[in-house]
Amino acid sequence: MSPGTASDRRRLPSRRDGTVSAWAARYEELALTGVRSREVTERIALHLHRFGEYLAATYGHEKLASMVRRDVVGWRDALVASGLGPSTVNNHLGSLAGFCSWVAAQAPEALPSGNPTSGARTLALAPLEPRALTPAQVRSLKSVVDRAARAGLHRAGRSE
Repeated sequence: MSPGTASDRRRLPSRRDGTVSAWAARYEELALTGVRSREVTERIALHLHRFGEYLAATYGHEKLASMVRRDVVGWRDALVASGLGPSTVNNHLGSLAGFCSWVAAQAPEALPSGNPTSGARTLALAPLEPRALTPAQVRSLKSVVDRAARAGLHRAGRSE
């Protein structure tokens, strides 16, 4: 059965149970299981669970239909305040964005305000530190190249 078929649509949460948890369970079942690795599926489920907890703590419910971009930005800021690094926060946002895109494709009426992750910016990552070989590593590399040349193994660019 391919995702988005009529039989899949019957398995989607009802309007009465339009919570993040209910939709996340269907997302995992219909879109992730068998497509993503078990580890990735579990990580995405954890991220969505954390978002549901954030909504419940903030509003006393986790209704999907009430989600707006401000909720996504607030969750992002709460994740940063909890001490998570930018890359981890961006992974959480990516999981939520994939989930919201799937929900919008399956049942646009479930997100009446549109995809709440649209326009929510991810965090900038720190520039990578330039790395170089240590003097001992340079010596070792040169020794390997010298030994290879003496053994006749180093023939790059030479024609015989």
